[in-house]
Amino acid sequence: MVMPSQQADEDGLTLVEMLVAIVVIGFVLMAMASVAFASLRSVQGTERITNATQLGNELLESYVALPYDDLGLYASAATTAFGGSTFDGAALVLFPNAITPDDRIPVPTQSITRSGVVYEVTTAVVWIDDPGTASAQDYKRILVTLTWQTAGETQTARVEALRAPGPTEQPLTVTVTPDIVDLDEDGYQTAPVTVTIEAKTPQTTVVVQWLDRDGNLAGPSSASPDAGNRTWTLSITGNRFGNGATLFTVTGTTSGTTEKEITTVGRGLFLQPLAFSVPATTVSPDAVTYQPAFGTSDGEFCTDLVRIETEVEGALLSDPVSLTIRPLADVPTVLPLTGDEVPTTSGTRFWVDVPVADLGITGTDDVPVRLTATRPIGAVQPSVSRDLPIPVALTAALHEDSEHPEVVTGYAPCP
Repeated sequence: MVMPSQQADEDGLTLVEMLVAIVVIGFVLMAMASVAFASLRSVQGTERITNATQLGNELLESYVALPYDDLGLYASAATTAFGGSTFDGAALVLFPNAITPDDRIPVPTQSITRSGVVYEVTTAVVWIDDPGTASAQDYKRILVTLTWQTAGETQTARVEALRAPGPTEQPLTVTVTPDIVDLDEDGYQTAPVTVTIEAKTPQTTVVVQWLDRDGNLAGPSSASPDAGNRTWTLSITGNRFGNGATLFTVTGTTSGTTEKEITTVGRGLFLQPLAFSVPATTVSPDAVTYQPAFGTSDGEFCTDLVRIETEVEGALLSDPVSLTIRPLADVPTVLPLTGDEVPTTSGTRFWVDVPVADLGITGTDDVPVRLTATRPIGAVQPSVSRDLPIPVALTAALHEDSEHPEVVTGYAPCP
């Protein structure tokens, strides 16, 4: 027989204690779920940007592979999609409507599903007018724009490529050597550049022009012929080029009963060293401000996102730029940066919005991050990095009595 005093001494949890424990565990799980959701959303957004860029590049490759004369849009579909015969101020390359459409011809609008995400794809093919030639249709530009939804927000990516007539599609072919030319920090070439022109039929004159770093037309410079006037060469030294691709406009003249001019273009890639522009690298806001919990008020960060913007001199829009959070951590967080502007003659501006949850803030210490830019061209792929801190700060403490500043009664609210 068990005595009553013995039953009272047995260990156990009361119903109230169990409810308190369940509530505490619930709060912990909710906090963990919030952090996990923010990280998942960041990873999901990055994955969709990567998929969109890959899809756009796949479409570009298929369009660039088309014969030059087959690269364009059917007139009725294009003018309906774009509300006219232009796109972003440039004339569309339009073909007459065919009774039986060629399925190789790009379509202006389409929906493509990739990894369960629906991408709305817009494709435009426009004429590029080289100001150094009499023609307004010197070569073509292909622009592929993709839009999709992530967490209820619309995201956009655009890829583009230029298409000039190939060697078998034109009477003049142009080769620029070396194919990649190094520039110094001011844009001057560090080695001679040779432009070689090969003609199917002999030419009486061949001249070459291009745009310099300041956007001014350089030349015309006369090329020197071989004995049969079939191969012409021009050596260029001491010139200042913009960072990126430079197009060389070549005009050849043949004599017969009447003179005939033939114009084509060649492409050279001019690249200056990669470098982060220190004054142009900014963190917004200046600091991640935290309002601590006090009394019945929960603590909170005063912002959800931190924007980091930087200008990478020598970088192209296609060069990958990344942000590593806590680079010395066992598993650092790496986020890609987006270039949201047309490159300048010296570089490109990049930016990224970093969720505060990804920063792993545990106190008021600065969060170290590292920016890295890479040039994925050639056998040697140079890269450059820059470390910077993201400051963390508390909101100001509030006091009831100025004579007792050590007594904290709360914290200033987030602005």
